[in-house]
Amino acid sequence: MFAGCRAGLGWSVQRAVIAAKGKGHAALTLNKLRWLEAGKTKAPDREVLSAVCDVYGLDYSEVASAFVAALYGRDLVRQPSEAGSAAGGAADVPASARRISELVSELEAYKKKLVAAGKIARNLVNITITASRKKGRTASQRVPGSG
Repeated sequence: MFAGCRAGLGWSVQRAVIAAKGKGHAALTLNKLRWLEAGKTKAPDREVLSAVCDVYGLDYSEVASAFVAALYGRDLVRQPSEAGSAAGGAADVPASARRISELVSELEAYKKKLVAAGKIARNLVNITITASRKKGRTASQRVPGSG
């Protein structure tokens, strides 16, 4: 997306960074823009994304929403058609009840796995202690000079 915008302007990466600096965006560097264009940056800093949007004339909210959707799924992004206040608040929570329910279920599954791993660890400790005690009794039962 970003490389296409830059190419459409006929700019090099360096020219785009210079334009960003000229608009007061110190956060955008050559490497950050290269990584962003190559898709290697999954969650760019707000300042970097803002700089790129400003330089290329893109809507920051739309671009940021696209990154959130790519990382967490479309259902976590509030669509412009949804009601919400400009100041934020309960109506602006960017997550659906379905997605939250999925995440809660996933968390519960991880908790169950953690409890099971704890039980296995306790069993291993008990086995080790029992084996050490048996080994100690066997050594103390030996008669000196018979081995």
